[in-house]
Amino acid sequence: MPDSPAQLKVLYMRVSSENQSEEMQLNAAKRYLEQYNPDEVLILCDHGISATKLPLHKRPQLAKLLDLVREDKVDTLLVYQRDRLARDFYEYLTIISELIKHDVNVIFTASNSPQFNKDIVLEGAYAIFAQHEGHLINKRTSDARKQAPHRIFGYNVTKTENGRSYSINEQRGELVKQLFSEAANVETLEEFLSLLTKYKKLMKRKVEDVLKILKQPFYAGYYMTQNEYHRLPHVPAIITLDEYKSANKKLEQLEKQYYELKAKTQDNVFIRPICFICNSEMSLKMNTVGTEGYFLCNRNHELVDISIQQLNRMIDEIVTEALNNLNTNELEKKCISFLTSLKKANDQDKTACLQAIRHIEYKLCTTYNLSKPCNEAQKLLEEIRALESKLNNIVQKEQKINECLREINELVRLIQVMLRENLEDHERRLLAKMMIKNLIVHHDYVTCELFFHEFFKSEVLT
Repeated sequence: MPDSPAQLKVLYMRVSSENQSEEMQLNAAKRYLEQYNPDEVLILCDHGISATKLPLHKRPQLAKLLDLVREDKVDTLLVYQRDRLARDFYEYLTIISELIKHDVNVIFTASNSPQFNKDIVLEGAYAIFAQHEGHLINKRTSDARKQAPHRIFGYNVTKTENGRSYSINEQRGELVKQLFSEAANVETLEEFLSLLTKYKKLMKRKVEDVLKILKQPFYAGYYMTQNEYHRLPHVPAIITLDEYKSANKKLEQLEKQYYELKAKTQDNVFIRPICFICNSEMSLKMNTVGTEGYFLCNRNHELVDISIQQLNRMIDEIVTEALNNLNTNELEKKCISFLTSLKKANDQDKTACLQAIRHIEYKLCTTYNLSKPCNEAQKLLEEIRALESKLNNIVQKEQKINECLREINELVRLIQVMLRENLEDHERRLLAKMMIKNLIVHHDYVTCELFFHEFFKSEVLT
């Protein structure tokens, strides 16, 4: 009987922008790669791919990796640290579920990265850290784009040595001016919807893009941070700040009504279902606002479809059934136990760091005359600065752990409220997203795969 082919040792790397290098990630993996047969090594890299911008299926090399894992062709996965795989909590759980299911040996090569744990609850806690970092990155990027966007409707953008320069596009600028003028005069939701539909066609943009235009003070030559307006001297204004504020005063009143109506049509779906035939995400098809939408799939096979209303009714039934079979005490106990152990270790590091700083400070005060130059004293001062930097990192980690504890407590709270049948619609949907890994649509029924399935009597519900 012939030997089965050797499984692969895969190194996966990712950098977020084109001008970044994979060198650090590659160097960290070298000591592992040297141990393997070169014929068994596969290197995959998503270059210039941001995990905060592109969903999992749009990262080609990661998608290829997961395909190989599902085919049981991967023995070992080398990756620098968790955030290289995903910064989104739910995406990370999807990835590690496949890795655990197919018994892949995962090695994080960063020196300070905790090693992979096949307990999905413990790994989930690490995923929350990665998501928090992703949110911080998004905020910094968002602030920069408010002041100097790469492109923006109504302006011609030119790249210069000092950044970007902006000039008003005459035709599009006039459309923007008319949009703000008309928005300031709408009175009813019907008028507001008519306005959005009109400018969706005129601007050849989505409704959401028209809304974003209305919410950008950039068109008045300003950007906003912490509820304060700041002038952008490099931006020629299409409208005045007063015109912007006038339109947004109406927007505040009507935007909420618009999204409430949109929610009623189920346009904002939390969980995108999968076709049982081709195992692909189903396409969302919407009619006009106020009418029901539906999912469908017919990729080289017979039509599979389901209305959003019907799908959400099934999600409600699945959540209710799952909760009836859920041991909330065990879930809370395990999650909090892990985070408490992390907090304890971090507190010990914090105490040790503070003691080291105090010890050096005492030595400096009792041994050296700081009014005179002294090499030994200078070295001790540098040690204190290094310890203070380490202490700052420890404090940041402490904040993240506390945030995780708050999120897990909130999850358990939502579950308990749900069991008392007092959950609001938005809370029920949030809970569904946290619990449901996949929804698979068949012709006559829907099956569901759950996260944290070890806390339920069944991993798959029908």
